[in-house]
Amino acid sequence: MVIEKVLYELKAKAAALDPTLNASAEAALAKMRHQLQVLEKKMLRAEKRKLEEALSRIERLKTALFPNNSLQERVENFSSYFLEYGFTFFDTLKDAMEPFRSEFLVIEA
Repeated sequence: MVIEKVLYELKAKAAALDPTLNASAEAALAKMRHQLQVLEKKMLRAEKRKLEEALSRIERLKTALFPNNSLQERVENFSSYFLEYGFTFFDTLKDAMEPFRSEFLVIEA
């Protein structure tokens, strides 16, 4: 690790200047190693939290798009959308649909 190399070089320089600094340098190195370990643990926790939040967003989106682990159109009825958007709902569907594409279509309101 680059940091370890730098720390050992500093320790060597301190010992070369004054051999009595060797113990102080070793104590400082131990303290720095500990602080690096603490920082690494915090970084790992932060990364884990970030990944869990991303996974949660993906799961919420999957639940919205595939209710009951099924296709949305097999669970929901178009009538609720028709009541909310009226006849423009059909225009929106017609404009967005590409019947020869083999991909899912997501329409945002």
